[in-house]
Amino acid sequence: MHLICQLALAMRFDHSRSLSQDTVLTKTTPGESAAIPRSVASFACPTFNAGLFALAFSVAALKIVTQLSSPIAGTVVEMMYIFVTVPATTLGLVFGAWKHGQLKAWWLYEET
Repeated sequence: MHLICQLALAMRFDHSRSLSQDTVLTKTTPGESAAIPRSVASFACPTFNAGLFALAFSVAALKIVTQLSSPIAGTVVEMMYIFVTVPATTLGLVFGAWKHGQLKAWWLYEET
């Protein structure tokens, strides 16, 4: 669940970076109509892609390690997934934001 939230917030961050300040909806007064788009235009999501790649790579690496090693109890394998995939995905997100020059903006990002 933690990883899903991290990746979802990374996508929200990437989407917010693609919007111009004109398209951000501000508060409206009661009775005033607001434009609601029916579809979202495509946007680049480098931070999300970096986190998704890190997650997929860490899961694949753990699958290979668990297949090559001796049989381990199921609980130990599940704990390995938690203790490897969460930091790997977090580091992937940090690396993706850093590589595209958005690390400070990513770190200071707040939902509005």
